Amino acid sequence: MIRCLPALCILHSALCIPAAAQVDWSSVASVSIPSGQVASVSIDGDAVWCRIPYVTDGLIAWYDGIWNAGLGVHSLMTTTWKDLAGGNDATQRLPSGGWQWSQKAYVGTAADGHGFTVPEAFSSTLSPLGQSHTVEIVFSYAAEQRMSLFSQYFPGIGFEYYPTRMFRAYYSGAPDVKTAISGGLANHVYTGAAASSSAKVVTYIDGVQVYGGAAVTGGISPSSQFILGGENTRSNMSMVGALYCIRIYNRALTAEEIAANYAADKARFGLP
Repeated sequence: MIRCLPALCILHSALCIPAAAQVDWSSVASVSIPSGQVASVSIDGDAVWCRIPYVTDGLIAWYDGIWNAGLGVHSLMTTTWKDLAGGNDATQRLPSGGWQWSQKAYVGTAADGHGFTVPEAFSSTLSPLGQSHTVEIVFSYAAEQRMSLFSQYFPGIGFEYYPTRMFRAYYSGAPDVKTAISGGLANHVYTGAAASSSAKVVTYIDGVQVYGGAAVTGGISPSSQFILGGENTRSNMSMVGALYCIRIYNRALTAEEIAANYAADKARFGLP
């Protein structure tokens, strides 16, 4: 019997699966996210194609808190955060310490140098200065302190939670954009996004543009590794909160595409 995600999957033969059908994830062998709008899922030897809820044009890296190990089920034990869009799997920095997996997210509990390291080769895909890109991050914070969500360090770029209640996107030369976010600490999940095109940066909070037009004079270092949930030079910048999803594109998404991705995140992760 074919089992599938509610309302998201079709058979390779294009036979539609009833919306009420459910996945028995214990039988899922693997999930592969190639180009296009579908993901290949192997369930009991049957090829099933699951529609990806996000924009896929230009998607070059996707770290997902639910499919963290590249399987159709969340893994509480994995030490590798699978890149579902490319081959840039991230590896854990500390074998133990102030972090853990939840069912939907990577959760940091202490600023002790934890995080996941993205291969250095990935950085060169977003270089040189002026390369269009978009970074979308679904996160929550659990302490009123500065923390890195996804970053290099100087020279480079970074995305942070910045006290008090701000999402920060910085480039080593300029700009350094801090935009306010609303809501309280407990169980409040946000999507912060920055899209850069023609050396200009536009930032969004929860799918809505909040800043635009800043000229980029700093860029991404091709020889500095990105860290998920931390920073590569300062251990006290580790995240205290949760990372649900990070997506990186090699182009600037439109406002409509940002809004569409936010709607998918809202449904998957319970955003406000």
